[in-house]
Amino acid sequence: MRNLLDRFRDHYDLLLIDTQGARSVLLEMAVLASDLALSPINPEMLAARELSRGTLKLLGDLEPFRHLGIAPPPLRLLLNQVDLVRLDARMIVRGLRESFPVSTSISVLNIVIPNRVAYVNAASLGLPVHRGETHRPSGRHSPSALETLQALAIELFPEWQAAISTVGPSAERPL
Repeated sequence: MRNLLDRFRDHYDLLLIDTQGARSVLLEMAVLASDLALSPINPEMLAARELSRGTLKLLGDLEPFRHLGIAPPPLRLLLNQVDLVRLDARMIVRGLRESFPVSTSISVLNIVIPNRVAYVNAASLGLPVHRGETHRPSGRHSPSALETLQALAIELFPEWQAAISTVGPSAERPL
């Protein structure tokens, strides 16, 4: 997969490879072919433990490929479905941030995906959430889904900030 993607690199700016996340040869090859790995993690105790037993073990198992000139990509953890009202969620978020300082190949992104009904509704309708919630609902202080996903994209790809910032609600429709 890595060799095949390199042959087509001139034909794309960004290629997203979305996998099931379950350990398989496909997942391993997708990780080894990647320049960056993104792993969503819910701030729940079971998910935090699975990070250690699953994702981190996978990266460790792929380390021998360095001897062949193929280094596993840096890993960015995306806090997903975050409800900071819950004490356990706040503790897990803090623990993850302390466990992975920014200077390592594994780090926790600054942006978090909140636990909002807009994300559930979008999934139910099979629509991208940024098309459904383009503006911050009145009375809410947290950003809209569109603003959240723009901030995520900019954090991952700061070199594209100008282009990402132009994406707007003009062609978007509410859920």
